[in-house]
Parts: sequence; structure tokens; C-alpha cells
Amino acid sequence: MADKVLVTIALVLIAEHFHSWLVTIPVAIMIAREIIISALRERMAELGKRCVVKVSWAGKVKHHCK
Repeated sequence: MADKVLVTIALVLIAEHFHSWLVTIPVAIMIAREIIISALRERMAELGKRCVVKVSWAGKVKHHCK
């Protein structure tokens, strides 16, 4: 969790530094994606089905379910 907070703070600082929508929009999308994925993982863990969520091959490269 701490790594997600650190990355989020860094992305916000980058967006603040450049003051450009060309930077701010992708930063907002990346932060929103992380929040959505984290919420989905938590929800599936509550249901006991964390490893059942189907992902694309690209998702498997980033994260392996243990």
C-alpha cells in the first residue's frame, strides 16, 4: 500500500509541475485505474475469489495471483 501512495504522490507532483492537460489527464487515468483495481482486488478477496478474476495476458505479466 505504501508503494501505491508513494507513486500517487509522485504522479500528482509531476502533474503539478507541468501544469498541462497533456500530463494531468494521463496521471488522473493512472490514479483512477489503481484505485479501481485495488477496490476490485479487495472485493474479490472478501468473497474468497481473488484468484478467479480473469485477466488478459498483459495483466498476467504485471501481477501473478499467489
